[in-house]
Amino acid sequence: MIRFPNAEALCSGDLTGWTATPVFRIEISLPDNPTINGFVFEAPFFSEQFATLVESDLYRRIGISVNWEPRRCDEASKEAFDAELARLTDSLMERTADAETVEKVDELIHLAESIAVRER
Repeated sequence: MIRFPNAEALCSGDLTGWTATPVFRIEISLPDNPTINGFVFEAPFFSEQFATLVESDLYRRIGISVNWEPRRCDEASKEAFDAELARLTDSLMERTADAETVEKVDELIHLAESIAVRER
């Protein structure tokens, strides 16, 4: 799973569970294990180029400041943010983001798949 906060979460100030940089999250459930019932990996995956795009093309749409406080939360700004978020997410899913970011995502997917195979 790749977690980005949407405009509503940022504008409401409800950032419980969010880190400053969106992360790739792998959750493993071990329901039959009496010692541990699961674990979570979270890892940053942005290249410098993708991080710059997120800052310049996404967060500026609602005026995010350095302390994660948005300055523009009108409906038009939130809609523009969410549309840009969808575009960036699509670039990850369609593998059209920069090569370094795609490579990092591929490595994390490989890790998740290798854990899932061993778990069976």
